[in-house]
Amino acid sequence: MAEQLRQINVLASSIFLEPVARSTAPAAAIACLHAASQSEDALVLILPADHLILDEPAFLKAIDAASSAAKSGYLVSLGMRVKSPHTGYGYIRKAGKLHNFDGVFALDHFVEKPDAKRAEKFFKSGDYLWNGGIFLFSASAYLDELSTFSPVTVSSCTQAMEVCIKDRDFRRLNSTAFNDCPYGAIDTEIMEKTDKGAVVPVDIGWSDVGSWRGLWDIGERDVAENVLVGDVIIEEVTNSYLRSDGPLLGCIGLDDMVVVASQDAVLVAPKGRAEDVIESLIASRRMEGQSI
Repeated sequence: MAEQLRQINVLASSIFLEPVARSTAPAAAIACLHAASQSEDALVLILPADHLILDEPAFLKAIDAASSAAKSGYLVSLGMRVKSPHTGYGYIRKAGKLHNFDGVFALDHFVEKPDAKRAEKFFKSGDYLWNGGIFLFSASAYLDELSTFSPVTVSSCTQAMEVCIKDRDFRRLNSTAFNDCPYGAIDTEIMEKTDKGAVVPVDIGWSDVGSWRGLWDIGERDVAENVLVGDVIIEEVTNSYLRSDGPLLGCIGLDDMVVVASQDAVLVAPKGRAEDVIESLIASRRMEGQSI
């Protein structure tokens, strides 16, 4: 990360290193504590590092809309337009428009990754958005809400900051203090509990690139809507993601499939069920008594 910032001539204010993973709520607390030390009016934008945003102007416009609400104390999420009944994403149900904030809605509730039937219902209703994990809020508003719902997180993060060690471009958080943080995400620890939640619906060319289907979504497709990567030969194949990282891969008569071949494994699955692979693998290993 430090090297990538140097390549684009950006000087980082600070890069904090977590000694252990505690999910996004403590990470956001560290960011907010640092931002608040720089400015009492600081706004903090939380962005997952592995997501893709293709429409930068639309994204910046959404941030402007969210900023107006965030400055007034709202904790704002960006909700992605639902394009299919996807079971691999969490969902946000929006309520009515917030007065005085153009393009901003009250947040009704979050929904964990649904089954296919509920995902279809959400898709048809028009009231739901995909949860992209992008949040904008003032540092003070977030810390106030976190102090209400998880005071131990705020105290642990504060202690971890106070005795962190500076190491060139980095600040290493104190491991003893940070280890005391409860594990928790912004969604579950704050957004599902607060009465200050808001959401901005967006269509910004977003993908979390977290699945084989996600790679198909962003890949360069041929006239039959296939994404082909590596040594692949096809005949009468449509709407599929086909990839080989080694051996020649030959496919005939497939539609809406994911086929991935590596040196030591092959995956074949309907594109809509590619997210089930990890859960199925874990279940089978547990039945066999193997470690995961």
